[in-house]
Amino acid sequence: MKRLFVLILAALMLLSLAACKKAVAPKTDDIRTENTQVSSENESQDDPAEYSMEYWEEKYPGENVCPFTIEIDGVEYNYYRVSGLDEGTMITWIETPLNWNGWHLLGDDIVNADETYKMTDDWAGEEPEQYFSSFCTVTTEPYTPPER
Repeated sequence: MKRLFVLILAALMLLSLAACKKAVAPKTDDIRTENTQVSSENESQDDPAEYSMEYWEEKYPGENVCPFTIEIDGVEYNYYRVSGLDEGTMITWIETPLNWNGWHLLGDDIVNADETYKMTDDWAGEEPEQYFSSFCTVTTEPYTPPER
C-alpha cells in the first residue's frame, strides 16, 4: 500500500512539473487591455511585451517558466517565475529580474512599488504558509505604513 501511495505521489509531482512547462500564458494584448482598465492608484502597470512568457522563456532557455498572478483589489495581474532563480517563496522572488515592477520588502511586509498594497501574511516571510505553484494567485490587501 505504501509503495502504491509513493508511486501515485511521484506521478502527481511529474504531472505538476510538466504542467508548469507547458503552461500557456494569456496574450500580451489581453493582459495590457486588462491592466489599463484599472485606475492608476490601484497598480499602474502596463504589462510590456518584453515581460511576457515568451520573453522569459527566451531569456532563460531550458528553464521552467511558471505563470502566476498577483490579485490587487479584485484584479489579477500576470507574473512569472523561473524555478532556478528563487527558493519558491515571495521573499526570494522579489529579488529576481522577474519582479520587474517594484515589489519590495518593507519591514516584514512585501509591498508594491507605490506602497499602497501588500501581499497578505500567508505569502510573505521566510516561512510562508503558501509556496509558489503554477497558476497560483497571490493575494494582497491595502497597505498603510505603520505610524512612527
